[in-house]
Amino acid sequence: MPVVTVTLMEGYDEQTRQQLCRRLTDAVTATIAAPLDGVTVIVNEVPAANYMRGRHQRTPGAAQADK
Repeated sequence: MPVVTVTLMEGYDEQTRQQLCRRLTDAVTATIAAPLDGVTVIVNEVPAANYMRGRHQRTPGAAQADK
């Protein structure tokens, strides 16, 4: 069954991480014939000090409202 791994910068709250996992699960089951319980989503977090993009340290973005 599919395993989706996501790497995020630390700082997103639990509700946001759960929302992301739900939406990724929905995307997988809408795309391939995988049962809901067969989709695994793993969130790896890295400290902000270990995250850089474009030669600049970054901070987590704002969460989108749940629809």
